[in-house]
Amino acid sequence: MSEVREYFTVSKTAETSTNIKGSTFISHCTRVATVSEAMDYIKSTRIKYIDATHNCWAYRISPNEYRFNDDGEPSGTAGQPIFQALLGANLEQTCIVVTRYYGGTKLGAGGLARAYGGGASAVLKEANTLLVKPMVTLLIEVPFSEQNSLFYFLQSHPEIATTTDYTATGIQIKASFYLSDRNKIVELLTNSLRGRVQITE
Repeated sequence: MSEVREYFTVSKTAETSTNIKGSTFISHCTRVATVSEAMDYIKSTRIKYIDATHNCWAYRISPNEYRFNDDGEPSGTAGQPIFQALLGANLEQTCIVVTRYYGGTKLGAGGLARAYGGGASAVLKEANTLLVKPMVTLLIEVPFSEQNSLFYFLQSHPEIATTTDYTATGIQIKASFYLSDRNKIVELLTNSLRGRVQITE
């Protein structure tokens, strides 16, 4: 994803199954970073369930990058309800495949939509939701005279991950933390060291 921002996805790969009027619906979901990964997951699921009546699917990589497919079910009864489950959960970088083994009883358009949408919602619940927060790494450089102030600041902010190097004139620290905290941390650090700090990305 080119845009750096927070988003929700699934925390793990999951599978659920249900039987509706003789038809078995097996729902699968996983986290995917790209369209290519999503299509590979769909292909592998189709191969695994090659004898199934339908393997309907939807993926959403980002708000503007998504697709869904009915795989032979009546138009709008499978792929779109699966996709709506992704939208309803506000998930990105997620792919769902719902496999159907036909049991001999037709469910009708409404019944199919409920079956596929319900299967998608159930597997998403099983997979759990994860908030992905982008990180940023800054290079912090201070003279030796400011090392105590710098270390005191870092001890007061345990959310910052650091690695330390020493130079001929002072200390270099690579500090990693959530991008959303960048402005706040830079301001606090600059104030704590009275401006005697160089910060670069």
